[in-house]
Amino acid sequence: MLLHYVMKTDNEKLTVFDVIEMCKIRDGQHKNIDKNIAKRLEEKNCIEKHGKTNAQFYTLARHYYEVAGKTADYSKLVDWTATQVLAVLAPYLEKYGKAKKSDILKIVGDHITDKQLRNFLDQLKKSELIKTEGERGKMVYMLGEKYKKQNDIIAKALNIGLKALEENGEL
Repeated sequence: MLLHYVMKTDNEKLTVFDVIEMCKIRDGQHKNIDKNIAKRLEEKNCIEKHGKTNAQFYTLARHYYEVAGKTADYSKLVDWTATQVLAVLAPYLEKYGKAKKSDILKIVGDHITDKQLRNFLDQLKKSELIKTEGERGKMVYMLGEKYKKQNDIIAKALNIGLKALEENGEL
């Protein structure tokens, strides 16, 4: 599928090295990408750069995923937010109480870089949805009080809403 996509990119030919780099990017090998080739491929709209500073990574262009019928894969690669990380992490923390960063990386999967995860965890910690215990290297993450309070409010609101629907005969 990649070769079919590459042949339709533009009239200018891609080198073997371009295709090799695109294969690396497609296969999730975000490190050791030749910067010069990446810049050229980005200018040709064959790849896209995501992230900031040293958390940058490349993906094949969105068009590739559309042509390949893999838009969900594209979304999984680039559309992550702190809220999504929490949505994936919270059930684990509710069940087990705490998690090391290595556990969180396994839970989230290879959808985000280590640096992105750190930034998301910092955002969640700053907003008091998670909290930490321990020092660097032995730190564990737990659900914060704000998360627990918000969850309680949502549960109460749901119960009130269900009760009202039941009383009105709508359930």
